[in-house]
Formats: sequence, structure tokens, C-alpha cells
Amino acid sequence: GFCDIIWQHHHSNIPDWTALEAGDPVKDSLKLVDRSPITHADKITGPLLLIHGDHDNRVDIGGSQFMADKLKELGKTYRFVKFPGLGHGIKGVENNRKYYSECFDFIESEVLNNNICLSFNCILKGFLSDEGPLFVRPAWGVRYRV
Repeated sequence: GFCDIIWQHHHSNIPDWTALEAGDPVKDSLKLVDRSPITHADKITGPLLLIHGDHDNRVDIGGSQFMADKLKELGKTYRFVKFPGLGHGIKGVENNRKYYSECFDFIESEVLNNNICLSFNCILKGFLSDEGPLFVRPAWGVRYRV
């Protein structure tokens, strides 16, 4: 995603966002480099899941690819999931099923199976509900909507 603020500024359909929200890419370049997540990739201590649509013209998929490449170089645990044909957001029932399946599979394989402490209250907030169809992952006893 948005891993290098200056690169993002030059590869987005909303470059004014950078100046409004982060700073001027020329005058504030040192600050923007320091605030870019890729600058601090070496400090990541847990697994990271990157999910991106390959037709996102707001946040170019190249940013996620840069982060994936950096994480690989650093020997960090990550997974990069690309959604062919999708833009800025996950649209459609099947894509949402895939999205949530990827998220929960990642949590199960990279977090729970590695005994990494995780607060489900934060992760699942907004997904737990007695309304609508829910999916039950028996190993966790967690219900979530798909």
C-alpha cells in the first residue's frame, strides 16, 4: 500500500492528498521519507499481511510490491495477496470471501500457530454479529461474517 509517501505522490490519481495530509513532497521530503513505512520496515517485529487490488489508481500496487520486496530482503514474515481487476477497495461477494479468508488464514497460520499475542477485540471489532450469514472457524470458535 502506501509505503513510500513521495513515491505515492507521483503514482496516485489524487497527488494533492500528499500535500494536504502529509506535507509538500519537495519542501518536506526529509520528513516524508522518515514518515514512510518502508523506511522503518526493519523495525517490524510481527508478521505483516499486504492485500492490494492490481487496478488501484489511488494507491498504486507498486507500493505494496516495494514493501513486500523490502520485507523479503529483511527476512521478515509477510504475505502479499493481489486481487486481479480490483481497484481501491474490495468489491463483490466472492472477493470479500477471499479477502476475509486470506485475513483469517493469515492470522491462523502466522499469528496463532506461532504463539504471537493478539487481541481479537481489536481485529474482529465490526465483524462479530448475530445478524446475517456468519462463518464459524471451529478451531477458534470465532464467528465472522463473509
